[in-house]
Amino acid sequence: MGSQVYASGIDPQGLGVILQRGYIILTLFYIPIGILFWFSKPVFLALGQEEFISEWSCKFLRLLIPGGLGYIYFETTKKYLQAQGFSPSLVYLIQGIMHASSYVLLITSPINVVLNYLFVYTFKFGVLGAPAATGITYWLSFLGLVLYARFVDGSKPWGGWSKRAFRGWGIFSQLALLGFLMVGTEWLAFEIITIEAGKLGTIPLAAQSVIATSDQLFNTIPFGLGVAASNRVGNLLGARKASRGATAAFVAAWTSVLFGGIIMAALLIVKSQYGKLFSVFVLRERFLL
Repeated sequence: MGSQVYASGIDPQGLGVILQRGYIILTLFYIPIGILFWFSKPVFLALGQEEFISEWSCKFLRLLIPGGLGYIYFETTKKYLQAQGFSPSLVYLIQGIMHASSYVLLITSPINVVLNYLFVYTFKFGVLGAPAATGITYWLSFLGLVLYARFVDGSKPWGGWSKRAFRGWGIFSQLALLGFLMVGTEWLAFEIITIEAGKLGTIPLAAQSVIATSDQLFNTIPFGLGVAASNRVGNLLGARKASRGATAAFVAAWTSVLFGGIIMAALLIVKSQYGKLFSVFVLRERFLL
């Protein structure tokens, strides 16, 4: 939606209105999620998890609630900047706002490492230091994007706070629901496996966590292609270049299949050695301690 509005050039501040609408609606959507996080222990117990896992997972999620809101604002602002991928008058000229989030994360990622070490080891918060450090990093990332848009590039479509942000919630919510179903069902498939692994004990759960984390890491390649394709196709459609948009979607789809095949083949080749890599790291840590 945002990329089409921006590339059309019909409503110069339309993208800013969509950003404001996103802030408001997603904040409201986050309220029930925050409540679920706070009272998650009975939910974990009902799903058959051990008392220890349920209790500490609940504590972890409670500390993650404030940071989750910062993550929402960061992602919303990132989409706002990415939608300005190229000029409405020069449809094929790629601009640098697509790189804004990368620049910010290059700064906040090392800060996250330092904060995790300080909270977990120096301040002796243990495992609960991780969500606290992560939450601070999310808010710093959001602040970094705001500063980039304000002082570098991306503030032109903002146009100030507008009452228009309180209109059009129905269409926005419908699109959000469809996006939730597409992404949520994919994540749910992995979470179901994690929940079932938790019933088998801490060691199977740890093994599943390694696989799930690795999947998220490898998934960044096709996910990045999807983000680029979404904005590219949206801009082309907004600029009334439907044929070019279809070509961009076709290229993105087949490129994702190509990279997915390469990743799958690589994992199948090293399937017998992959788990040993993490075991070596654990043994080294125990030896050093």
